[in-house]
Amino acid sequence: MYTGMRIDEICSLRAEDVVDEHGIPCLQITSGKTHAAVRLVPVHSALKPLIDALKEEANKKGRDGYLLSGLVPGGPGAKRSWNIQKAFGRRKAALGFPKEQVFHSLRGTFITKLKRAGAPVMLVKEIVGHHVNDLTFGQYSDEHLTETKRDAIELVRYEV
Repeated sequence: MYTGMRIDEICSLRAEDVVDEHGIPCLQITSGKTHAAVRLVPVHSALKPLIDALKEEANKKGRDGYLLSGLVPGGPGAKRSWNIQKAFGRRKAALGFPKEQVFHSLRGTFITKLKRAGAPVMLVKEIVGHHVNDLTFGQYSDEHLTETKRDAIELVRYEV
């Protein structure tokens, strides 16, 4: 909800993937569906306490080093996200949500929130790991600064 990350990207995060980029805590995505998926995602202030706690727990002796520790890989490709995806589906169905609303819907909501907050399209693409298929910005331009990405991510709010 606050990162725009794919479920497999989240489940693959290790403690060492929580990095400091010029004083800004970020989640480092080291692989993914496409080349554009490799990126740094600044941590939203609403997530920082949780990320800090997960990192501390992941670094304890006897742990597997993942932020979401103990996930059992499954399904095609033996992905760490397989069983948690299935559990999410069962839970949302039990709560009465329709089949069309899936975990990936959170990614779409995040993108919509950024768009409605006025974040530039190219910036949103960089944050969520979509390919910038534009000669001007994709070929000749550097990525946005981490501070710019963080400022955009901080615009995302949810009323609870």
